Amino acid sequence: MKQFLHSYRLFLIVAALCTLSAFWLLGARIGVEQTQRQVDVVNISLGYTVFDDFDGYTPQMLDGRTALCSRFLDSLLDAHPRMVVVQSAGNEGKNKWRHISFPGDVAEAVTVGAADSEGTGRSGKSGTGYYPHPVKPDLVVYDSPNGTSFSTPVVTGLCAALMGYRPMKRRELIRLLHASGTRSAAPDLETGYGIPQCDTLLGFLDTPAELQTLPLNATQ
Repeated sequence: MKQFLHSYRLFLIVAALCTLSAFWLLGARIGVEQTQRQVDVVNISLGYTVFDDFDGYTPQMLDGRTALCSRFLDSLLDAHPRMVVVQSAGNEGKNKWRHISFPGDVAEAVTVGAADSEGTGRSGKSGTGYYPHPVKPDLVVYDSPNGTSFSTPVVTGLCAALMGYRPMKRRELIRLLHASGTRSAAPDLETGYGIPQCDTLLGFLDTPAELQTLPLNATQ
């Protein structure tokens, strides 16, 4: 494992105290510069619902095309079809907002929430998706006392391992992750496609043709 992971570089954007959209874009710009140096997997444990320079966002705008940071991330992914961005769902589940944070609404970002201790439902603080947009979060992992900022790197590491084992484009990887989830047959806006299962992932890697028949993302 050490050999194939060695060639994969992870650029980590960790939670910060700045809440200006310009600062988020500055951080993303640094990520873009790193991308030019062959960064393959990006972890973003940072999301917003309110910015100091704009507080007019609503849950209805969680469409991946409205918020400034979401539009930027969407354009970045469009320009780099092999780059994978793993985004935290945010910890607004018990707050008035309740839903995922921006830019977790971007369709081809792998948005990660937190599951409860049983692994069957959503951790209370984990943000939910918003109907009728594509299912978000994409995946969940078991809850951390530190919220979805610590859930997200678990999936980031999984993505790096999978791409190190067999390089693939982002859409194929997303299909693989969705198909491996404990709720792959019935994804919802609470836990998405569920908790990814390693044994299922390995089975799909042995039969990659099956993934081509799977939808990229469902809509609730």
